[in-house]
Amino acid sequence: MALKLLDQILQGESGTTRSMTADEMKEWARSVDLDSLCVKDYCATNAECYTRNRVHQNDHFELVVICWKPGQESAIHDHGVSNCLYLVVSGEMVEDRFRAVPEGDPEPTESCTYQRGDITVAVGAEIHRIANRGAENLVTLHIYSPPLDENVTMFTPIPRPKTS
Repeated sequence: MALKLLDQILQGESGTTRSMTADEMKEWARSVDLDSLCVKDYCATNAECYTRNRVHQNDHFELVVICWKPGQESAIHDHGVSNCLYLVVSGEMVEDRFRAVPEGDPEPTESCTYQRGDITVAVGAEIHRIANRGAENLVTLHIYSPPLDENVTMFTPIPRPKTS
């Protein structure tokens, strides 16, 4: 899986000599054949928190498979200067979107649900949270371009399960 996906990205100029635009990321994701995609080598899970399983990173992009057990979600966050493409490999992904307010926590604006094969892009400073609110595991393929760095803002901590 990784070499085939990587080869597709590395064939063009974007991803090797410069960061990818949101449109280039979408074009690449539309070319992925989910029926032949095998991500099992990148599907480590954790009962307490979603897992980020890096496939590849260079100066221009980062390719990550993220695995979510039912009930797991990200913090409310942005991606700083990076665009982030999400491709749902399996399961159902919920994206809660927020808007910044001058004082206080971001306010929710909408919630979108994505199924296997759906693609969406979060551009830089857009604020959101990704969640698995379904009954099955969720697997998502992410491209961050440029790779994530210290400019990411976490508005809330990553939720952890309550222990008794």
